[in-house]
Amino acid sequence: MDETPAAQEVGTTMQQSEMPVASTLNSRRVMLPVDQNEGSKRAVQWYVDHVCQKNDYVLLVHVFKSSILPMFANYDTDGTAMGGIEIWQSQFDDAQEAARAVIEEYKAILESKKVPYLTIARPGAPGQEICNIANDHNADLIVMGSRGLGMLSRTVLGSVSDYVVHNAYLPVTVVPPDEE
Repeated sequence: MDETPAAQEVGTTMQQSEMPVASTLNSRRVMLPVDQNEGSKRAVQWYVDHVCQKNDYVLLVHVFKSSILPMFANYDTDGTAMGGIEIWQSQFDDAQEAARAVIEEYKAILESKKVPYLTIARPGAPGQEICNIANDHNADLIVMGSRGLGMLSRTVLGSVSDYVVHNAYLPVTVVPPDEE
């Protein structure tokens, strides 16, 4: 775990009053929702190269899916109960570890440019959680990538960027994928 006040343990949130003072005075809070897709990498690099300002403070956000807590215990082949909660906890721990790995990659980009940041990772529905975190932390701008889904795929699978554009109450910049 990083000791700097700009970083935060995955799975926790920081209260507004606990944010570093430098981040609250004359600064713009820019949210960068990230995942392991190429679109996120492109969006973060685009932000650093084209949008980043001296007093920006970045909210580096990763929302991961978590399995549902089982209501009943699972049974082993010999009939003994295997703790459902233990299995769920193991899966949740694995998801948190994967979230840490995703965020580490992006932290390096921000640190190389000396951009102060706060990392937030939590389970949930990505579009909804991104909007909630943006509201909770008074973000001024969201910069995010797009996977470049076609109209049919976007309709069937849904699009996180589409959801955020239509449900966030702040400006959202969606960085498109490279032309192929």
